[in-house]
Amino acid sequence: MRKKVLVIEDEMIQVLLLQSCLEMAGYEVVTASSGEQGLDKALAHNPDLILLDIILPGITGIEVCKRLKELPETKDIHILFVTASTMQGLEERCKVFGIDGCIAKPYEPAELLGRIRELFSVKDNSLPSSPRND
Repeated sequence: MRKKVLVIEDEMIQVLLLQSCLEMAGYEVVTASSGEQGLDKALAHNPDLILLDIILPGITGIEVCKRLKELPETKDIHILFVTASTMQGLEERCKVFGIDGCIAKPYEPAELLGRIRELFSVKDNSLPSSPRND
């Protein structure tokens, strides 16, 4: 079974880039364009990983993360911030909230995919077998 990734990002070009990169690597992708929508989709789709922007319309990515970590059904989902935010103390906040890490925009797709594979292999030792060639 393919791993499912929820992308919570409000910039459509970023959504398309992430979706393309992830799908080519063999992941199933679900997207949300706001914090509220992201929370709903996390509950509805039970993703293995959430790629979360910090600056979102409505509630922030940090608030989304806090809420997800409080819910029993979502508390164990991997979360990576993918953000252009230069917020001071971001790495420390990641640790406090149980975030698996941060990827700075702009990023290299190989770096992003490497971090994702590392997360999956460390926690549950399951990677997509290979990129899809549909």
